[in-house]
Amino acid sequence: MRKNLLILFLFTFFNVFSQAYTPLLKEGNKWWVYYREGYCDICNAQFRAYYIFINGETTISGVTYKKIYSNLYHINPYGPFGNGEPNTNNPDVFECLMREDTATKKVYILDPVTNTDKLLYDFSAQKGDVIDSNFRWGFYNYPVTIDDVVSGSVFGKDNVKTFKSDYNNNIYEGIGSQSGLFSRPAGHPFEIGAYWLDCFEDTVGKSCDSQFVLLGTSENSIDKNLTLYYSKLNSDFKVLGNLSQDYKVTFYESIGRLIEEVNVKGKQSFSLKNIIKNKILFYTITSQGKSWKGKVMIQ
Repeated sequence: MRKNLLILFLFTFFNVFSQAYTPLLKEGNKWWVYYREGYCDICNAQFRAYYIFINGETTISGVTYKKIYSNLYHINPYGPFGNGEPNTNNPDVFECLMREDTATKKVYILDPVTNTDKLLYDFSAQKGDVIDSNFRWGFYNYPVTIDDVVSGSVFGKDNVKTFKSDYNNNIYEGIGSQSGLFSRPAGHPFEIGAYWLDCFEDTVGKSCDSQFVLLGTSENSIDKNLTLYYSKLNSDFKVLGNLSQDYKVTFYESIGRLIEEVNVKGKQSFSLKNIIKNKILFYTITSQGKSWKGKVMIQ
């Protein structure tokens, strides 16, 4: 009897432990990614929308990989008046092979040139770790420093383990990053573009709520991991900080050009004078000698 209880306890322990990690590469997951080439300031630059998904497996040298495909389903061409048309008949395009080691909480992409695995995500990372991965942050490409590891709600899911890094480029366990499953280099070397995970879909459903909300109810908890909230419904912002504290929010374009500075109190709604839809803005929040950086997609 005692032996059976021990076996039952160990089974329950390891079952709960295995469920603690949310795998990324699950069949049924779909990443709806939005891309904008941002170098054009006087016209509507090109917008492209993809969905990325898993479609089957293959085994190479005894190692199982997921087949990753994409589909370009919408494009907005260049021109000041072009709204574009949905590209519903585009074929699925093979992107790459990926695999996930759930024991170490790491995700790899197979390099087709060297035929070796390259680290894409490390979901075992701790605060302060420097991850020298092959992940490309927009038009940057450098080792990622984990500033903090927190939990919050995003894309309709609660208690999502989130890795925060410079410019608030969040990495979400079981979802990917703010750029999607993976981001791709710009098609032209002298142009600046940015990818954005617009929606995430799994077998439960599809959510386009990309705003990350940190868990915690105290003002100190919110202030420690300060976040700028953007409402797509009202096209306004608010700093999720202390009601009595002053904050200065500075907005920049991806090329570094200053757009606007706003002085506000915590949780005070405000709008930008010349807001531009369908564009990623970088921001810095400063208060009492501290600063927080991030980026937000204006829709």
